[in-house]
Amino acid sequence: MGLFGKSPSRDPKEQVTEWCRKIRKESSQLDRQIVAIKREEEKVKRSIKEAAKKGDKDVCKIYAKELVRSKRAINKIYTSKAHLNSIQLHMKEQLALLKTVGSLQKSTEVMNAVQALYKVPQVAGIMRELSKEMMKAGILEEMVEDTFEGFEDQEELEAEAEDEINNILWEVTAGQIGKAPAAATHDLPSVSSAKTKVTPDPVSDDDEEELEQMQNRLQALRS
Repeated sequence: MGLFGKSPSRDPKEQVTEWCRKIRKESSQLDRQIVAIKREEEKVKRSIKEAAKKGDKDVCKIYAKELVRSKRAINKIYTSKAHLNSIQLHMKEQLALLKTVGSLQKSTEVMNAVQALYKVPQVAGIMRELSKEMMKAGILEEMVEDTFEGFEDQEELEAEAEDEINNILWEVTAGQIGKAPAAATHDLPSVSSAKTKVTPDPVSDDDEEELEQMQNRLQALRS
């Protein structure tokens, strides 16, 4: 506490340095999440191959949808990392301005990046904390949160991801299930004509339990 019960104002340079440190920490945590999700993806791919050997096409599709969701989750994390890097770059610009102007300046770029990260569960908490500090320091104006975007619609997933699911199945099962990418279909032999049709076995209780555990692990990593 300073005189008359007022807290002394913080050194702007120290504030910016601390913000950059927190942002780097969050970026490193996102990197670890990407690694963890990719590790789970490898397990899912192995499960797809095992289900393909049994002829369980329905089970393969369930696993393939998990891969689609995982890839989307990773893409969102990479986008978040880009926003974090953008904030760090603008913080360095703030330090340069501080030497000439003597104070931190409002930044529309930082405002847009911070607001975009409000929607990302992995970093939303720290961005709300930083935005309050940046508002007090004069870099940001009052944040206005957008309305929350709706949950992923199951029908939309079915419609938009069907081609991607088929490509994943084709790649992971070496052409046993799914469809080849459009650019390569003209030279590829028909897999169905070369192989005897396998009647899918019913999904066992063990398969259902494994599916549920895999989905729970991937969901925990993405949230």
